[in-house]
Amino acid sequence: MPGSNAPTPISSYTRKVWIAVSISAVMAGALILLWHGFQVLLLIFAGLLLGTFLLVPAGWLCSHSFLSRGWSLSAVILSIAGLLALLGMQFASGVNEQFEQLAKILPDSVSELKEQFRKWPMGTQIIERFSQEGAADSLFGQWFSKVSLFLSSTLSIFLDLFFVVFIALFFAFEPGTYRSGLLSLIPPRQRATVTTLTAEISQRLYWWLLGRLLSMTVVGVATGMGLWLLGVPMVLSLALLAALLVSIPNLGPILAAIPALLVALPDGQFLPVLVLYLAVQAVESNMITPLVDRRSVKLPPALLLSAQIIMGLTAGILGLVLAAPLTVLGMVVVKRLYVDTRVEQ
Repeated sequence: MPGSNAPTPISSYTRKVWIAVSISAVMAGALILLWHGFQVLLLIFAGLLLGTFLLVPAGWLCSHSFLSRGWSLSAVILSIAGLLALLGMQFASGVNEQFEQLAKILPDSVSELKEQFRKWPMGTQIIERFSQEGAADSLFGQWFSKVSLFLSSTLSIFLDLFFVVFIALFFAFEPGTYRSGLLSLIPPRQRATVTTLTAEISQRLYWWLLGRLLSMTVVGVATGMGLWLLGVPMVLSLALLAALLVSIPNLGPILAAIPALLVALPDGQFLPVLVLYLAVQAVESNMITPLVDRRSVKLPPALLLSAQIIMGLTAGILGLVLAAPLTVLGMVVVKRLYVDTRVEQ
């Protein structure tokens, strides 16, 4: 019969099934790529965050001097690099020696803490139940081995830092190129909204990062002066540790206080050091953080802690550090694209 060999047309249902399968396959592939490239995406975000921070002082210098934007940015970068080099030459050797002493003292301090705890009611039973034939010492040894492994992976850390710095420099010297590329992917009727949104995100993240740097400076100086007045050894390393860990909200101050309390325990200064860390944290939480929140975004503690746990489990230390700026970014996007839109409707 004529036309008997003609291909049978695909039914509407079969076509929908194939479309659904194709979309599912594309989404699954995208999720797989996102999962395996999550660490790289976080490094890119860190680079963009650093580049945004460099642009603000460079813009101020450009508008208040005869320098062009490129030369202003170069002056800012050279000033920061010179300051870091000066601090490194002044304190690097001393801090390294103190961290080595800290690694030797902490196990003895833990043993001292266990002996003090045995004097409490039911303390011996609790320690024996927790230890279970040296499980606590084994756990402490495993923790130190992990820290040593982390510190020994210097090449990986420097490669990541190198990548972040180059992303920051590329973005800071030509921000218009990347913004134009982003806007070219957006429909014309929504480009004004996206432009406003990116400008607000940049401003909020800049103030958040400035607040973190201010907190690190205040906490480091105040902690160092307080420990020095109390006569606690290894002031430089403990103050530097407190300054670095305050960049992790909620969890950082607790992690910074533990080594200092263990070091102070054998000398009977556990309580003064505890009061010092509580006082410094109170000043940082009640004076610096509210001041920064006026220009940035007030982060709900429960939301931030949840983000830190999720990011810490999925991306380790890098995720824990970047959880707060990612939360700031998410809150700005949700507020502008969802909350404000619903209010206008």
